[in-house]
Amino acid sequence: MGVPMPCAAGYISVGHGRNLQARMGREGAMAMMSKGYRVGQCEALGMLLDDLSATVKATRTMLAEGHSIDATTLGAVRFEALVDMAFHMGLGNNKGRGLRSFTKMLAAIAKRDWHTAATECLDSKNYGHSPLRGVRLRAAEVANALHHNTW
Repeated sequence: MGVPMPCAAGYISVGHGRNLQARMGREGAMAMMSKGYRVGQCEALGMLLDDLSATVKATRTMLAEGHSIDATTLGAVRFEALVDMAFHMGLGNNKGRGLRSFTKMLAAIAKRDWHTAATECLDSKNYGHSPLRGVRLRAAEVANALHHNTW
């Protein structure tokens, strides 16, 4: 599946985007990269499943504890959209990047105001207004999923 290498954001990642720096620090990730560590397809898929499982759990917890949102009441598509955001941007905090930084969107979700949630999803320089076309397209898909509860 590949060798560790810097991603577009500059973090050393491997497989399906596993951020090695977040797990072992920059020095550890650099050591893996310099030693030519390789990841096979089965190992990469295992990493992806582990990361997705952890993201689902962390997103559910963050919604419940930080915003009093019961993930089970959102519908599968809307919850998947939020997990997608958390997987690609991280949970982050209210001051920077990550799902937590979308405070107005999360407040709208808590009120079940899906139109405002979709609008706020797109109103971000790091997501809806990203200079990267692929990120903007994904943001539009996620916003549509939040608004209409369908992919």
